[in-house]
Amino acid sequence: MQMQGGLPKKQISPAQQAEAEFHKASELAQRGSISDALAGYEAALRLNPGYDKARQALVALLLESKRGTDAERILHEGIKNRPEQVGFAMLLARLQVERGAVGEALATLDKSLPFASQQADYQAFLAALLQRQNRHNEAVAHYEIVLQLAPNNGIWLMGYGISLRAVQRNAEAKDAFKRALETQMLSPELREFVQQKLKGL
Repeated sequence: MQMQGGLPKKQISPAQQAEAEFHKASELAQRGSISDALAGYEAALRLNPGYDKARQALVALLLESKRGTDAERILHEGIKNRPEQVGFAMLLARLQVERGAVGEALATLDKSLPFASQQADYQAFLAALLQRQNRHNEAVAHYEIVLQLAPNNGIWLMGYGISLRAVQRNAEAKDAFKRALETQMLSPELREFVQQKLKGL
């Protein structure tokens, strides 16, 4: 069988098309054509929903444009099928906290938690939110994981101490607060706060 018309036309894959849309959108964003850039990033994601760089750029541009609700939607879509995207989960949870939806933020972090077991900042964020909900026993459990991964973080030691104190584990709370002070990482205000807590133990 003979092929007509010479060489076959090279097929462009959706991933390649998405890449082209992404670069075009990035140029538009640099030139200040925000609405065209947003449309371009969205086109890239329609072609390749797993294109994280495009999702990241789209979210950043939406946040710059004060469109938090749309940014949340794009992040939701990103982690719905790929909960291992812990960076997206953390950003979504932060946006949810900013609008006072701590319960939603906890649910978001919980879904991606299996993929963040060795990520100290993720565990610490989760612990801090549990603490805000007065779920101190759970907060303590997460702070313990955090401090195995990063034993000398003054802020996280302070958080650990607060939750230990709330569940009447005063000797351990005292130790956590002392270690927090020893790290020399706390601001003067936080040092004073921790010193006050120590006096009460």
